[in-house]
Amino acid sequence: MSNPETRGGLTKVMIEKALWNCCVSLSLNEIMPNLYLGGYLAASNIDSLRSTDITFVLTIMSSDLSAPTLQEHLELGIVTARFNKDDKPAEDLLSIFGSTCDLIEEKRAEGKKVLVHCRMGISRSVTLVMAYIMRAWGVGFPEAQLFVKGKRPMASPNRGFCEQLRVWHACEYGVEQIVEGERRDKEPYAEWKRSKGIVAAEGS
Repeated sequence: MSNPETRGGLTKVMIEKALWNCCVSLSLNEIMPNLYLGGYLAASNIDSLRSTDITFVLTIMSSDLSAPTLQEHLELGIVTARFNKDDKPAEDLLSIFGSTCDLIEEKRAEGKKVLVHCRMGISRSVTLVMAYIMRAWGVGFPEAQLFVKGKRPMASPNRGFCEQLRVWHACEYGVEQIVEGERRDKEPYAEWKRSKGIVAAEGS
C-alpha cells in the first residue's frame, strides 16, 4: 500500500520545500527607496519588474548558472550587471563590495530602481545589500542585519559572509589603501585572506 505522504517518489516534505524555494525566489522586497532584494525568479518575472519600475538588475550567482538576461529586459530598458560568486563561506565577496556599493549608489542617485538578486535572495544578494547599507549609513553588521531582516525575513547570509561583513566594518567600508604609491589590502582584509589561504596579489 502506497504511503499517502509520497507522490511519485517525492515526500510531502520535499514537495513543500520545493514550493517554499519557488515562493522565496519569486518574492521581491523593497529594502529602502529604489532598492529591492529578490531571487532568480523575481529577476525573471517581467510583470513584477514592470510593476515596480525596476531598471537596473544586479546579479550575483555561480558562474555555471545562466543569469536571467531576457529579451524583455532590453525591451523594458533594464540594464544588468553580473558578478560570478558561489554561496560558500570562504568565497571572497569583500573584493567586490566596493564595486557593488558604487553601482547601487550610482543607480539610486540617478533615480533608478535597483534589484539585487542571487538564486534565492537569501545569502549572496543579501550580503551585498547589507554591505551597501553599512557603508551608506556608517553602521555595523548587526544594525544592517536587523534592518534587512525586518524588510525580508528570510534574509540569512551564510556564516562566512557574516564574518566578511564584520571585516568590511573593520576596514571602514573599503578594503584597499594607497601606501607609498602602491595599492595594498587593509590589514583586516589581509588578515582575513591569510586565514582563508588566499594568496594576496602582487602589490597587495
